[in-house]
Amino acid sequence: MAQGYKTTLEFLLDDIGLEEEAMRLYSEYASKSPDEKVRATFEKLIAAERAHADALRRVVREIEEDRHAVAMYCPFCGWEMNCGEMPAIGNEQVCPVCCRKYALVEDGGDYRLKQAP
Repeated sequence: MAQGYKTTLEFLLDDIGLEEEAMRLYSEYASKSPDEKVRATFEKLIAAERAHADALRRVVREIEEDRHAVAMYCPFCGWEMNCGEMPAIGNEQVCPVCCRKYALVEDGGDYRLKQAP
């Protein structure tokens, strides 16, 4: 579960915390404003932050349930390489652009590509 996503999950969870804090602050500001237009603006911002947090939670849930495709960038040319959902460590991929061969490895809880022989 969530193998290879240590740093990504940390960033996503931190971002969810930031979105929640923004919602709290916007709600506070809206409640203190005497101006209806200002309150309406903050309500729109709260709705946007809620949507962001919900989208981030969906990605976290997909990762935790092994339903999130692993995509890596070729270390040589930068082209995206799709490793699929729940790839096995050691799976080899060939970059469709530069034709270099890489193996998927786990390094400190994160996926990375290592050039294969």
